[in-house]
Order: sequence, then structure tokens, then C-alpha cells
Amino acid sequence: RWLRTEYETFTRLPRSRAILFTIRTLTEPLGALCDTPQAAAVLAASLRGMPPTLAAYKGLGSAAEVEQLLEYLDEVAEAGR
Repeated sequence: RWLRTEYETFTRLPRSRAILFTIRTLTEPLGALCDTPQAAAVLAASLRGMPPTLAAYKGLGSAAEVEQLLEYLDEVAEAGR
């Protein structure tokens, strides 16, 4: 499994005053969260608060797969405490 994050910015260009929208996409193995257990806890909390329709839109998988992911994230978070 992989963790994909996006860093999005809006920048106003000084001369034209136009707005530039950029996206930086980062992809890491899910195991990289072992280095930052707090991030695993935050991601788990975010997933728990996510409506099922949004989870489906993001392609998180079935409810059973999401539950497995939550168990893993909880284990990582607990190991870091």
C-alpha cells in the first residue's frame, strides 16, 4: 500500500496579478508512517471522520479494507507512544 499526499498552493503573480495554482504530489510506502506515529494517528482520525461517500470517491477500498488500514494505523500510533 501507498500513501499519496498533495501540497496545493495559490500564488498571486506580482506583475499580472493572475493567480497560479500548483500541486506537488508525494507518494511514499505506507510503512513510512512508522517514522512519524503522530501522523498515523492523525490520518486514522481523519479516516474515521470521513463520510463513506468521500472514502469511495478517494478510492480507499471497501469498508473491510478501510478497517484493516485503521487497525494498522492504530498499531503504528500506539507503538510510538
